[in-house]
Amino acid sequence: MTNLRALALAVADVAARAALRAPLLERALVTACHSPTLRSGLRLGAIAVGYTRVLSRPELRVANLGKYQLQVNVSEELGTAPFFFGDSGTLWLTALLLRPGDNCVDAGANMGHYTFLMASEVGPSGRVLAFEANPTFVEILAGTIALNHYESRVSLHALALWEQSNQEKSFYLSVNSANSGTSSLINHGAYLRPDNKVTVNTITLDDAAANAGVGHFRLVKIDVERAEEFVIAGARGLLSNHQIDFLIVELVAGTATQRLLLAHGYVGWLANPNRKELIPIASVPEGTFGDFVFASPRAIGELQQALDVEEKPNSNATSVSTRAARSGDLSA
Repeated sequence: MTNLRALALAVADVAARAALRAPLLERALVTACHSPTLRSGLRLGAIAVGYTRVLSRPELRVANLGKYQLQVNVSEELGTAPFFFGDSGTLWLTALLLRPGDNCVDAGANMGHYTFLMASEVGPSGRVLAFEANPTFVEILAGTIALNHYESRVSLHALALWEQSNQEKSFYLSVNSANSGTSSLINHGAYLRPDNKVTVNTITLDDAAANAGVGHFRLVKIDVERAEEFVIAGARGLLSNHQIDFLIVELVAGTATQRLLLAHGYVGWLANPNRKELIPIASVPEGTFGDFVFASPRAIGELQQALDVEEKPNSNATSVSTRAARSGDLSA
């Protein structure tokens, strides 16, 4: 079985190299991969993912995601998924929470998966503040803003959100060409080296909001590789006044980030994207890693409405059940 798998990967890698050299072949592969039937029947996904194995340097492509386009690096899976499979790289409920004219934040924007989905949903009257400390991705993000003509709705900041503004800090860059997502202000050791870093300036979310003249955010997404608690600490003013309706935060259950948000009165759930359900945070074992959704007390009803859910008999505001499987399970 191991030999067969190795052979299959080798064949997929040969096909990936061929597609990289032939634009017409690559275009045909993209078209076929967008068809679940063809992708599964011909096992084309292995060829697409093969790009991450055969490429050792960034290779930029433009993914067509319907309402917007996304410039991506196909040498890593964060790029192949949008380009070949049309995967936005965001939680299924993200678009359901947004409305035209909303203000949003993407902290740790990377290639802009959340930034540009948000921007496409909030429209020209809305705003997205995107923060990215990696210079490579700042350049990619700037290109995608121009590609979509989103200059009026996306503000790009080559800064790191932190608990204090105007500090210079080391930002450690991933040494894994297939996974840039581990880059962080925290040297957590996953594909990071002490000598592979850049210096970045910091700003608090409270200060960034004041500078932008924004007093309320519909959605704040935070994915900053173990620096989440410091981003949250720099948003005390916004959080204490519940000026953020919803947050999507990648974190480890039971850590300081969760405690800070709960202390500000926010209610949280672990998102299960496979079953499209939300699991109450009280039911999630400490140490569980994933994307968590938090709602301010006054926005819980809007979450219910956005996900097309109804309260159970004798339930409280955080105990609800879905009308449809696509909506997500918020039940306690």
